[in-house]
Amino acid sequence: MKKYLLFISLTLFNQLLFAQVKSDSLTLKIQPTVTNVKLPTISAEKVGLIRNDTRALKVQMDKLSDSVAVLKKQVELLNNSMKDGATQMTDELMRTMQTEMSRLQNSFETMNKMAQKCDSIRRSVMGHFPAGRF
Repeated sequence: MKKYLLFISLTLFNQLLFAQVKSDSLTLKIQPTVTNVKLPTISAEKVGLIRNDTRALKVQMDKLSDSVAVLKKQVELLNNSMKDGATQMTDELMRTMQTEMSRLQNSFETMNKMAQKCDSIRRSVMGHFPAGRF
């Protein structure tokens, strides 16, 4: 029993050691240094244009977020109405589908009767000709 406990504790220690070595090897040891960066000067006209564009962009982003919020509400309402009307819709769809399936079945039966009639007429017509010609 002591051997098993010792083996389990050594295995656990081994896993912890490997995890620590892996995490230490993945961390970045070099700290980047920032050198002096000189930004080019911007004229007052460009600063004004940038500020105006920033304000216009903020207004557009606000309008867009409002539109997205309204759209989310509408989607939620639509989902709720679809869930509420799903059972009613499925009943109506099932009735419609059954009606259409019966119409389709009737069409197939009619087409089958027409094919049998055409075959009967063909045999009748072919019966008037001598057997060796066709």
